Amino acid sequence: MKKQIILTALTALAVASTGFAAEGEGKPKGGKKPPMTPEQRAEMMLKNLDKNSDSKLDKAELAAQPAPKPKEGAPAPAKPAPTPEERAAKMIERGDKNSDGALDKTELTAVLTQAPKKPKN
Repeated sequence: MKKQIILTALTALAVASTGFAAEGEGKPKGGKKPPMTPEQRAEMMLKNLDKNSDSKLDKAELAAQPAPKPKEGAPAPAKPAPTPEERAAKMIERGDKNSDGALDKTELTAVLTQAPKKPKN
């Protein structure tokens, strides 16, 4: 009888621990979310910024995007940050392949995938 109780308890423990192990699968350590892919960022930007629902972001819609936050502990920039309008114009300049003055999802994804250009010294 004792053996049966112990065996049942061990089986229950094994099943429970398997559930806990599976629950943590795919999650990064430290509880942080994995970074978004450029495609996910493009979708999020279109969802949040496309005010006229044309599935494109024009200069005004891109300028409404919040400015990127500086990294904690990063030194102060040597020159002032670009205005939202300047950032929007630069994004359109870099990614508007069909010259319609706006970025569709494919163009926006390409811009977000590109490495930022290093400033000239």
